[in-house]
Amino acid sequence: GPDGHTASLFPRSPALRETARKVVPAQGPVPPVHRLTITPVVIASARRVAVLTAGAAKAPVVAQVLRGPWRPEELPAQLAREGTWIVDRAAASALGAG
Repeated sequence: GPDGHTASLFPRSPALRETARKVVPAQGPVPPVHRLTITPVVIASARRVAVLTAGAAKAPVVAQVLRGPWRPEELPAQLAREGTWIVDRAAASALGAG
């Protein structure tokens, strides 16, 4: 999402600090607010991780997640940074060359 969330893991969420459970309840900022999310444990142990994102509104955060300093508490999508990212041209527009 444009706030750097993925899989209902939102910035500064307590779920980001979960080390035992694989799935926990989460609160989203917009409806539906009551959600379930996988935890970082699941992402870290996955054999393959893929992220799909589209749209110019997400371009700045895609660049921050993929090229910025490691801050998964603020940008939870960084937990999937080493995965396969499938983005349209608009979402990739802030990445530049290289």
